[in-house]
Formats: sequence, structure tokens, C-alpha cells
Amino acid sequence: FRHYEADLGFYLGAAREALGPVLDVGCGTGRVLLPCLAAGLDADGVDNSAELLERLRLNARARGLEPRVVLADMRDLRMPRRYACVMIPFNAFAHNLTSDDQLATLRRCHEHLLPGGRLVFDAFSATPAMVAEPLAAPVLELEVPHPDTGFPVRLYDGRRLDPATQTQHSQMEVQELDAAGGVARSHLFVAL
Repeated sequence: FRHYEADLGFYLGAAREALGPVLDVGCGTGRVLLPCLAAGLDADGVDNSAELLERLRLNARARGLEPRVVLADMRDLRMPRRYACVMIPFNAFAHNLTSDDQLATLRRCHEHLLPGGRLVFDAFSATPAMVAEPLAAPVLELEVPHPDTGFPVRLYDGRRLDPATQTQHSQMEVQELDAAGGVARSHLFVAL
């Protein structure tokens, strides 16, 4: 999702307006954190995936940046300093599947805010029509060139909302195309 930029201006604006250190919770590969650092902002990141943080570090080195990132779960976050802005971009907050998880994350974020600091995050609100829909047929959501071959890589996603558990189930497929436009490789993922 490093090519998803629809919210990047919003988060960069929030980070600039904070006039102090920023924490990117669920920073992943650095989609928001690295542009913050490139803009000269004082920003740290946290994620619970060592693999994503390693990819972030590689992306940062390629751009001449040195991020401060910590491997941790957002529900039990312990950072060495406080922040003027704590942000949870994209759908990272949705990884908290229970009310207890959500409250734990919100408490940890609050504990890491400086007086007058702001918590900024995305929230999804499903309409009744969305909840009533069965699993949707996969839709092309993203097409980008493969970093090595330059051939298209396509992301398809089909979703179903479960009102009882208040979760979204996704069936995603990543297709790597060849020079002739055929599917060279396909990767199927099912996510809660």
C-alpha cells in the first residue's frame, strides 16, 4: 500500500501542525512516517511486524533517512518520550478487534501525548446497505509496476462486513503479470 496516498496530505498536515514530535502507530513500511521524516519532522514509528519494520528501514536507507522505530503492539505501547501528535493512519486502528483492545490502544496513545497533544486516526463506519451485502466479487483496487520487472502488479479485494462481530472479512489476490499481460504469479490472502 505504499502507493496509496489519498490520506498522506492529511497526515503530513497534522504532523506539521503539531509543532512537536509525532508518533506513527502501525507505521508498517513507512508510507506516512518516511514522508514525515523527509519533510524534516521529528517523528518516530511503532509497528508489531518485524518484517514490515525491516522493510521500512531498507526504504529509509534508500532515501538517506534514519527512522527511530520500535517493535511493539499498539495495545501495550511503551515509548521513551511523549508526542504532540499520535497518529494511526489508514485502517491500522481496525486491527483492534475487541472493545478491550480498542480501549487499551486509546489509553496507551493518550499516555504518550504531551499536554494539548492530538490523537489522529481513521475510523470506518459501515452503512446498513454495506452490512447487508454478501461477500463482494473481487474488485481491482490498485495497479502498480513491479519494482524489479516493471510489469503490472494488481491487487484485487472482495469484502464482507459481519455486523455481529463488527469486522470486515477480505479476500485479496495479488497478481503479478508477465510481459504478455498474462498472470505469471498469483497470491491469495484471506483476512479478518
